Amino acid sequence: YKKELEETELKYPNFKFIKVLSNPEEHWKGLAGHAQDHFESLEIAKSEIYICGTSQMVEDCVKKSISIGIDKRSIFKEKFT
Repeated sequence: YKKELEETELKYPNFKFIKVLSNPEEHWKGLAGHAQDHFESLEIAKSEIYICGTSQMVEDCVKKSISIGIDKRSIFKEKFT
């Protein structure tokens, strides 16, 4: 869905697609590591967020989101195995 999300980002100025790779290849220039470790620097406290990933990753991101002030009703998630 990368292409669709990038197109959505271009179409809607209030939509931001942020990619974080846990184990990127050397040439990767984007965010790396655990997604939740980047939340404070992204200034997303007043945002609605969608989190998709493994169960543990999603739960860790939800906890971090709440700790930085994101309302539970603004957190949308999808877990995969």
